Amino acid sequence: MKYPESSGMNRAYQAISVDHAYRIRDDQFWYNDCCFADLVRNKTVIVMNIEGLGIRTLRHSAPGKDGRPTSSYKFPSKADRQWWKTHHEKSVRLELLSIEGEAEPLSDVATPIKPETGSVPDFINPVLPNISEEFLCIGLDIAWFGGSVNDKDSQFDCLGAVFISPHAEQAISTLIRVPLKNRDSDAVQLLVAIDELLRKYQRIQRVVFALDAPIQAVDRGLPDRSPRPLPGSVKRRACENYFDEQCRHLQKSLIGDNGWRPKIQPS
Repeated sequence: MKYPESSGMNRAYQAISVDHAYRIRDDQFWYNDCCFADLVRNKTVIVMNIEGLGIRTLRHSAPGKDGRPTSSYKFPSKADRQWWKTHHEKSVRLELLSIEGEAEPLSDVATPIKPETGSVPDFINPVLPNISEEFLCIGLDIAWFGGSVNDKDSQFDCLGAVFISPHAEQAISTLIRVPLKNRDSDAVQLLVAIDELLRKYQRIQRVVFALDAPIQAVDRGLPDRSPRPLPGSVKRRACENYFDEQCRHLQKSLIGDNGWRPKIQPS
């Protein structure tokens, strides 16, 4: 099976699994330290796309002298082994492309449209903060009501993620468009994409999640909101009711609001 020369999940085949910050040691790939260890354990041959090195076919190491299995894979050439050794203790992104010749076809559930390995968008400061732990920062841009009925290009939610590690020289950013079939009124397709993203970073303990929409603070058993609600059918958000209540208390204590009219924006 022929693989593309460069990385990218929106090509002929997508990664079966991804470790976004694998720490290199020794001159072999020791998979017990990898997030997809259970997938490659004791397999004969695997294909990986390694950040900075490229796509390589690795073969499982032979058992040790005592007969016990060795949890590592060997690189195909001396040059590859030397590259691996010179990057000792550094973190790299690993994409598992194939296990014993079996590859994963491209899925249309959620496809990264702008994978950026080793770089960050212009609007993010490329100088990493002095941190001692790894962070995953996720931003969600929601298509209101699943986008416009007459505009299929608007029927996408968008996930942006930035992984920051004290072991990596640069942040790793990913942008994912989530197609909303039938406009995804119950957000099932979106939640699947979020779950898949979190699963790829399952080792990360600290996650920051931001979204551009108000969330429901109190479960009030409200029905699904229509894109074109009838007058009087939409209830105010819990945060608006609470905010108004506090404003009234403040106005009462000050004897009037003196023209002060704060509001909570819809997003």
